[in-house]
Parts: sequence; structure tokens; C-alpha cells
Amino acid sequence: MLATTRRTAPRRTTTGCSIGVLVAASLLAAGCASEDEAPETIPVSALPEDLCSVVPAGLAKDLALGSPTAQTTQDDDRALATCSMQGTYLGSDLTLELRLVSLGGDDGEALRTAMTHEIAGACEMLESRAEDDQVFEQGEADCELRDPRGSVVRTAQAIPVYGWGSVIIDYDGENAAAVAAYATFLSGSLTLSVPGEGIPDAGNDD
Repeated sequence: MLATTRRTAPRRTTTGCSIGVLVAASLLAAGCASEDEAPETIPVSALPEDLCSVVPAGLAKDLALGSPTAQTTQDDDRALATCSMQGTYLGSDLTLELRLVSLGGDDGEALRTAMTHEIAGACEMLESRAEDDQVFEQGEADCELRDPRGSVVRTAQAIPVYGWGSVIIDYDGENAAAVAAYATFLSGSLTLSVPGEGIPDAGNDD
């Protein structure tokens, strides 16, 4: 079962803008309202040039991952980083692909709406690809498509970078449940923090 996150609107508080004189109170209240409604500028996060670097060393060893190919592009309102690696698990070939998107904008509320819209669109597209023997699950901010033969696609909202990330593992071999668990762990490494700033690395055994 996918972990879900319940988002609630932030509770607005009223600052002390009233004094004994009604006119002065009105002026101060207007001033407070203007501050509350000030634009919230959120820049695009600086994504790593090599997104493959977020893969923990221990996990890379378990899946015999190598031949990394990474690319990052960035402009004023969007950044995209991708990674592709080839590996082997229990004697079967495996391909790992990572994708991380960061959004930016002058209006925080509009940016949050865009982030929600993009993750919903990505999950809708993923669901449309599901075949009869595959399992699709969706939470409030993530979704996953699993194939009984081992392939898995997991997409999740990446709040620290105001965007979303996807983990795609193409695999046809034994122990599909373990492959799905690797995808879940990688999804956390990709989306729960800004890459390069406290990435979970529990799988390392340097």
C-alpha cells in the first residue's frame, strides 16, 4: 500500500492590528493584509549534473549497476535531470532510469497547483499503460505500476524541489518483490530531500 500524505491548508492567524481608534485599526489591518498577500517567489532548485550520484553505493552493488548516462537541463521555471544505468540482478538484465523535475515561479500557490497537476498527469498516463496482469496503485502524492515479472515504475511528488521524480526499473527475472522494494527506496532517495543535501544512503557499505 502506497504511503499517502494528507495536505491541509495552513492555518491563517491574525496579527494584533487593532487599537482603540477604529480608523487607525482599519489602516493597520489593511497593512497586515498586504503583507499576507505578498508574492512568494520560489526559484528552480539546482539539480545535480549527475543524477546517477543519488543511487546509494550499496544498492548499486546489489544490482551490479554501471554504464551511467546522465543529463541535466535548467531554465528559469523548470529543471530536469535524468539518469540511466544498466545492471544485473539474480542473473537477469536490469535497466534503471531516474527522472527528477523541479519547478519554479513567482507565485507559490500557483506553483503548488502546477506541481499537483503534473504529478496527477504523470500518474494518469501511468495508469493508462497498465495491462491486465499489472498492479497500479495511487496515493495522494504518488503512484506505482508493478509488473508480476519484475518491472516497476514509481512516481512521487518531490516537495523539497517543488516537483516530482520517477524511478523506472525494467526487469524480467526472479524476486520481483525485492525489485519493487529497491524502487521504493530509490524513490525516497530521489524525492524526500534536495539531491546532494542529506540523501538517504542506508545501502552504502563502503
